[in-house]
Amino acid sequence: MKHKYFVAKKDPDTNDIFVASNTNHSSLYSNEMVVKNTNWIRCEPQVLSDGQPFECEFKFQHTDQPQPCLVTKINTNELHIQLYSPTRALTDGQSFIKTMNAWEVLSSTATDTMSDQLDTCGEGLSDDSTDATIGEASDGKGGNGVSVGPTIMNLNDMKAGMQGLDSDRINQMIFEWSNGSHFHSFQTKRQKRIDNEIQYMKTRLSRMTEWQRMQCLKEADSAVSRLEAQRSMTRVIVHIDLDMFFAAVETKLRPELVGKPMAVGGDMMLATSNYEARKYGIRPGMPGALAKRLCPQLIIISHSSGSYSKESAEVMKIIREFDPNLNSSMSLDEAYIDLTDYVVDTYCHRHPDFDRQSLNGCKQLPNCLWDLAAEIVSNLRQRILDETQLSASAGIACNTMIAKVCSDINKPNGQHMIRGNRLEIENFLENTAIRKICGIGPVRGQFLTALGLKTCKDLYFKRDIIRFAFTQYNAEYYLSVGLGVGRHVIAKDEDERTRKSISSERTVSQISSFEAISELLAELSEELSEDLNSKNQSCKTVTIKLKKVTFVVTLRSLTLPFHTYDSETILNVAKSLLQTELNNTPPECRKYRLIGLKVSNLITNEPIRKSSQMTLSQIYRALKSNSNKETKEMNQICDETEKESKVEAEAKVAKEDNETKESLAINTTNDNKNTNM
Repeated sequence: MKHKYFVAKKDPDTNDIFVASNTNHSSLYSNEMVVKNTNWIRCEPQVLSDGQPFECEFKFQHTDQPQPCLVTKINTNELHIQLYSPTRALTDGQSFIKTMNAWEVLSSTATDTMSDQLDTCGEGLSDDSTDATIGEASDGKGGNGVSVGPTIMNLNDMKAGMQGLDSDRINQMIFEWSNGSHFHSFQTKRQKRIDNEIQYMKTRLSRMTEWQRMQCLKEADSAVSRLEAQRSMTRVIVHIDLDMFFAAVETKLRPELVGKPMAVGGDMMLATSNYEARKYGIRPGMPGALAKRLCPQLIIISHSSGSYSKESAEVMKIIREFDPNLNSSMSLDEAYIDLTDYVVDTYCHRHPDFDRQSLNGCKQLPNCLWDLAAEIVSNLRQRILDETQLSASAGIACNTMIAKVCSDINKPNGQHMIRGNRLEIENFLENTAIRKICGIGPVRGQFLTALGLKTCKDLYFKRDIIRFAFTQYNAEYYLSVGLGVGRHVIAKDEDERTRKSISSERTVSQISSFEAISELLAELSEELSEDLNSKNQSCKTVTIKLKKVTFVVTLRSLTLPFHTYDSETILNVAKSLLQTELNNTPPECRKYRLIGLKVSNLITNEPIRKSSQMTLSQIYRALKSNSNKETKEMNQICDETEKESKVEAEAKVAKEDNETKESLAINTTNDNKNTNM
């Protein structure tokens, strides 16, 4: 094993062990615990006996420096200790000594160590559903209260066009189709983990003292003040979302599909479906084979990527006329635009006597500007439909979060607006389900539902519980949702929202051999290289993602001693990582259903981009300065790169290459000898 792993948590019910990859991983630190079997050298402090919290110092080991903490008595045999700074390696069942000012405790036993940084309360469980999640219902049961499988597998009716369906029948069909499969086994284990984490969260909440609740409320109110200071109601933010984009483009190319249930994708996964198909419970991310079971007459069309990019470019060209600062969209089928200047300019043109300076310093825009914004967006959508034959829905609000939700309300080919004023925002929050918010998926939705939270406004009303149950970062995110505070400044160029990584994936039926997987990696490396080129960027870290048919995911990565954007170099690194993975995997277990490739550590560096590929001498010099740990793998990668680009490299540095080849050959020979030894 290349890296050391440390046990962060154990689940005795499922025999699961959660590990961290380094000694300083946040999950190894705890900031509170419950202890029992407390023996006082002196008498118990009177303040504890009176039921009040007791401030003192804590020392886990005799060599440690004392640190402040707060002790609360739970019952005659248990104490709750809240540490002001996280401490490493506090373990359930461990005995220790605590120094508490003039008092000293001997032989206390930790029964429950807790960490805000551990992956608890759904924060370490991904809401990225892609092909691993079909959907979910609020309670994991059908309308008659009969459980039909793991909650996370049940129908998710939050998608536009999915309301009012027969969820009992659809959930039953999902269960019958998946029962006994790797998919069902994976989701059952996943649901078990979610249930355990929810129970753990509830246990923590049951031990929350009144003092802790007041402290959490104080912290939450402080966060509310910071968020309110960020609130702006003077911008007109619009979210444009093309309806069922992939399906709409395919229907445009094949008019005979109009009115028929159809989807784009394959048997393994669907990218999207039209509204006729959604009436049967078919939605993006669903396996095509299951979709066929729900709707036997469903027509599944394979992707036409070239057409999608072309149609998207036409739409974005129209949108850019309304917001020239739109340099790039969120994706092919959606974009945020700031329409404020366009609306104000149009209003001033129609009403010359309007004093534009009156808007300076105002806390919210007048209704006349919002009404005009709705008119302009309606005209924009009509232009898109007339010129591209593609319908678009839109959301209009004062920030991106609310605009995103609004664009989904009147789909397809509709729009909805929440004006930038307190009353409308409050009504919106009180009537919007939490699961409608982007970023709150099927996993987090279960945790919030378990806390009795249903609407966005509930996140504010129960802010003390939110702060106690979740990390500070996640608690503040939930509070921003509860307040309706979101981003109101749209990035105008790439520098304002620098990409940290680029990735691409392919879902297949089943693939096992090195050659077959390498072919997919070659496609992905070309795609990522083109993306890097288009943004004038280079990468330093390459990561491969392999998902088995059992839905177990493996990630392997390597950081190069130099930056590159060359597809051949990226591919050679990926193939090296793949070979390492296959060498460590028994042949009977080499069955993969998804192959992914990611590049990260991105920079924009002109000097690096002068040539399409580094010369052999440059690579060799970089290798010499690299750590011994990476040298062997990098020699193999660079040797392959040298062979595949030999002609080009020799033309550039003929003399230098001859010397470098000899050095690389000696290096490789020594490495092989070391390996044989």
